[in-house]
Amino acid sequence: MAGFVVWVRQKNPSPGIRTKTRAVVAFLVATVVLGTSMTMFGRFFGWCSPLVAATATMVIMGWTAFANDVVPMRLPNALRETRDWELSRFPYRTLGVSVLGRILRRSPLRHLNPAVYLNGPSISSEFVRVHLEIAEVVHFWAMVVSVPYLILAILNGWLQAVSAIILVHLLANIYPLCHLRLARGRIARYQRRSR
Repeated sequence: MAGFVVWVRQKNPSPGIRTKTRAVVAFLVATVVLGTSMTMFGRFFGWCSPLVAATATMVIMGWTAFANDVVPMRLPNALRETRDWELSRFPYRTLGVSVLGRILRRSPLRHLNPAVYLNGPSISSEFVRVHLEIAEVVHFWAMVVSVPYLILAILNGWLQAVSAIILVHLLANIYPLCHLRLARGRIARYQRRSR
């Protein structure tokens, strides 16, 4: 699936209607493949399984990325601007968010979205800032879209599933979201200084 994501996110030499068609086809294929796979996985292991819960949470994040390519989503207005306290040592740096950034830069995960790095195919700091916000949007909405499954797990008393969902959100959505906000805030500060 990761290979499919990288293929879809490649720079397309002919932008326009073909790019949108490619995104729609990728979204439809991802929806069918991910939906079918998760249904079979859930039936085999049981929806209360922590393995299914963790996998479903990651699948929802991937599906949200494909959906955002077709219907661009936005952050709620309250989250669009980074605040000064987010760029200070506390809380992000104290919680190890900058360590996550160093790990991401040195791992193969950086290839999932090279547009959020200044030394990648990016041309300008504005290009990177925009793509950082797009990545933030995906992580944010992945958390929101998975809330019904979390509520279902809580209501049914599937404590292991609840723990798995929360752990995956912490590692795959919350920490990356904090890292993206920190990076976007630093780029915005750099842009303000260079004007």
